[in-house]
Amino acid sequence: MKIALIFIPFLLYSQTLIDKFPEYKPLSKMGIIEDYSNNKNTLKEIKDSIDNKTLKILMIGDSHIAGDFMGYELREILGDINSIGLVLPLMPQSHQNLLLHYTSNDFEILDSRNEKRDDYPLGGIIARPTQPNASISLMPNESIFGKQKKFSFTLLVKSAKKYSSLMLVDSNLTRYIIMPQEINKWEFWDLGNLNISFPLTIKALDENIMIGGYSINNKDGNVIQSIGINGIRSDFWRRWNREIIKEQLENTDYNVILLCFGSNEAMYDKYNVEYYKDVYKDLINLVSQNHHAMIIIMAPPDVRINKKGEYEISPLFDDIKHNLREIARENKIYLFDMSDFIAKTGGKDEWIEKKLSKKDVHLTPSGYRLMASGFYNALKELSHKIP
Repeated sequence: MKIALIFIPFLLYSQTLIDKFPEYKPLSKMGIIEDYSNNKNTLKEIKDSIDNKTLKILMIGDSHIAGDFMGYELREILGDINSIGLVLPLMPQSHQNLLLHYTSNDFEILDSRNEKRDDYPLGGIIARPTQPNASISLMPNESIFGKQKKFSFTLLVKSAKKYSSLMLVDSNLTRYIIMPQEINKWEFWDLGNLNISFPLTIKALDENIMIGGYSINNKDGNVIQSIGINGIRSDFWRRWNREIIKEQLENTDYNVILLCFGSNEAMYDKYNVEYYKDVYKDLINLVSQNHHAMIIIMAPPDVRINKKGEYEISPLFDDIKHNLREIARENKIYLFDMSDFIAKTGGKDEWIEKKLSKKDVHLTPSGYRLMASGFYNALKELSHKIP
């Protein structure tokens, strides 16, 4: 089975939303990041990263992240994108990464939304071959990186049997053999600094090996990456492997980490406030353990549920929003509220009329791009208050 996953070239846009629609510029200035940390050192580091064009942002979350439209807009605003960062081994259907084009042959996806195991890497996706000689090909977006751009490349793999292996072939026909040393344990294989010339093909020499993700980096520059999965709740991360996540984050050293959950929790009939406080506290401790990153909760836009053909606000939405703010306050981190930004810039109905939002919880690509612009301006304003 051969799969070609969704890929939208950057040339489809090739400019920021504000460049294309200047009338949105005043709206983009209305975002606010709520600071419950008062950590001036962190804000100074963010200011320096923005000024030096070395800002590294990782967005982890649900369907608001999975389309990569906010990631795209942030990259267009910042420019100087030299790296791809952390990426999933394969993209599930209806997901996309606008920096990297995947094709695959005879690989299947193991998904933490469906299979309850506790060893998923960051993002909760594993690629597994269904037969020998299954392959995955990776191609960075040429419109931003150029042809045959060289990157450093780290691969995360796990073998179910001894001597299982992968063969990697880059565009220069250089071959690399990856043979995990231990059974049923995730291992990182670093293929060297700026040695890999893309496109890169990864071939499974047998079906007993799994791929957990890649880290694709270059010299210093801005890195903006989205790892979002449709339909997940904030507690799904507990199906992921904590120790592996720590090591994955070390490979790129993000200085802003956005946690973008809450929409799917609002789809249920009950919401356990203390349970989700514990979920977030655990996750915040995990992503901050090896980092001095600025951790920001991105609270969701209005969650509207379709009942008998009419969209109604979820009865749990206000409670979830309030709880996310309490979590940010109790953990002394930051919060950006997407629904508040929409309210300040016309409201949900006006966003629907302007084709910035759909009728349900989701925004349109343009809406996500405006949201990203509002977030970036809020980040810049907050950090540049520090002398």
